Amino acid sequence: MIRIARIVNEKYRYALSIVSALSVFVIVGAQPGTYSVANLHAHNDYASNIPFVQAHRLGFGSIEADIHLRNDTLFVAHDSKHLSKDMLLENAYLQPIEKAIENNNGYIYKDTARELLLLIDLKTNADSTLDALVALLKKHPVITGNSSVQIIITGNQPLPSTFKSYPAYIFFDGNINDTRHLQNIDKIGLFSAEFGKFSKWNGKGIIPAAEYRSILTVVDKAHALHKPIRFWGTPDNINTWYRFMAAGIDYINTDKVEALAHFQNTLQKSSSVSTRVHELYKPLYKVDGANTRVKNVILIIGDGTGLAQWYSGYTGNKGGLNVFNMRSIGLSKTSADDSYITDSGAAGSAMATGKKTNNRFIGVDPHGKAVQSLSAVLAKQGVHTAIITTGDVTDATPAAFYSHVSERSKMDTIAADFLNARVDILMGSGIEHFIARKDGRDLLNELRQKKYSVSTNINSVNTLTPSNVVVLDSNAALPAARRDNFLQKAMTFTLQRIAKSKDGFFVMAEGAQVDWAAHANNMSWMVEEVKDLDKVIGDAMKFVDENKETLLIVTADHETGGLTLLDGTIRKGYVSGRFSTDDHSAIAVPVFAYGPQSTTFSGVYENTEIYKKILSVLKSRSGGRK
Repeated sequence: MIRIARIVNEKYRYALSIVSALSVFVIVGAQPGTYSVANLHAHNDYASNIPFVQAHRLGFGSIEADIHLRNDTLFVAHDSKHLSKDMLLENAYLQPIEKAIENNNGYIYKDTARELLLLIDLKTNADSTLDALVALLKKHPVITGNSSVQIIITGNQPLPSTFKSYPAYIFFDGNINDTRHLQNIDKIGLFSAEFGKFSKWNGKGIIPAAEYRSILTVVDKAHALHKPIRFWGTPDNINTWYRFMAAGIDYINTDKVEALAHFQNTLQKSSSVSTRVHELYKPLYKVDGANTRVKNVILIIGDGTGLAQWYSGYTGNKGGLNVFNMRSIGLSKTSADDSYITDSGAAGSAMATGKKTNNRFIGVDPHGKAVQSLSAVLAKQGVHTAIITTGDVTDATPAAFYSHVSERSKMDTIAADFLNARVDILMGSGIEHFIARKDGRDLLNELRQKKYSVSTNINSVNTLTPSNVVVLDSNAALPAARRDNFLQKAMTFTLQRIAKSKDGFFVMAEGAQVDWAAHANNMSWMVEEVKDLDKVIGDAMKFVDENKETLLIVTADHETGGLTLLDGTIRKGYVSGRFSTDDHSAIAVPVFAYGPQSTTFSGVYENTEIYKKILSVLKSRSGGRK
């Protein structure tokens, strides 16, 4: 019995979808199936470090061995020059297969729905070699009588007219253009085709259209016969693997078993299809770039959001992001004082203080000395300040705008620092650092004594008295799909509360979870976080157009994940890629600006310049907070 991996309707062949909470990767068609390691074929498996065992351990659905008949013994080797008594079909494949069946209670894999195709490539005379194989297999009824192992003869084959004379457990590798094979379709286990007869493509870019159509034609023909298909002699790289999945090829041929297995095992997490699209704000551009007064600044930081993250969100939103409608664009270099690759502590501090510092440091210089933050500088000038985040308010990026510690993990200390900060509004999660503390302090009560209105629910903010506000809502730390537009609500409230300040305002809003998703190498989560952040950017752009004295800046503290985008379809909202790390990278990050004096943020510069440029556009102010 041969289970067909997938039959694909050509109309939907290129539509890749992530469905359900488990993000099952499928090709959408008449009978969609999942692509997994079960769809991988280990070509020339005998050349691996541990024949059979390596591919089986990785879960391959198909394994190939070349055999030679010499002196009534079946050897495994690519050619007759490399025959070795240590590489016999029996000890290299049949015995390990029996052991696997024994270990898995009668099945080739622990997953009893799984099967293994064992392709045996006859390199010597077809009739005599196959007869020797059948004789050998009689000693291994555990294999021949097992429905989870299918033996398929490829390479030299006997005449098709004799196929049915062989035991029921023997199947043959079919040639789809050979009518004799089609006449014996019940003995065909799968179809294999030489890739070079259909295409001269080298695995770079896309397959030429005419050649791609010929490949699809043969795939459709195999599926119409209810048989799976593979191609041999193919390019063997990531781009090829994407293209072959899109074409609906059932078994992907490879000599790179570890690399392809890793690709498949991470494919679900590193791919996304978005179904929800948010409407974009249409900017007016009337004050954008104008050399007019800047009274207010909104700084939006997408934690971990590099250009690849932005473009994945653009693709997930089917070809549109508000941030991409901002015309003034720069690049921020993000290295820390003590490291080529920064963390959020050093990067946040650089933007908040204008000084480079060490990783893990918050609001202090490389020697641990406190440095005045932008929030503090502006508060002394009468500017109202707000800090909002979709993470913990004591985490590195928001903390850099009010705290001073030499170790970012001291979150209780950071929370206590806020009581000495001149910040009007603080919103995010992290209530655990304000109450039930080891030192016994109740920081929420202390905040109330300082005339702050305190809430644990973003939806209650409009009922708070007109004073300084702290909202510590645990929902802020939930993924975008579950936090009920927390960031939008927080930004809307903040702008309504402080927009009429005669001395201006400064808001730092962080989209924290782009970083979290990228650390987890989870594309779907990351795309939704970028889209959620972009909705807030659209709201801020609208405010800029209406207020006319506000400058919006959008940037990141660093890039996370070392993300490369390798496949996608904008009209489908589909994007897929590879994360090179689960940590930060050193790549410079974009800076977008919209509003008066936005061109100040064009160019390439150190992240410390963001602090200086903000103060420059705001110009000096006199007088302290009353």
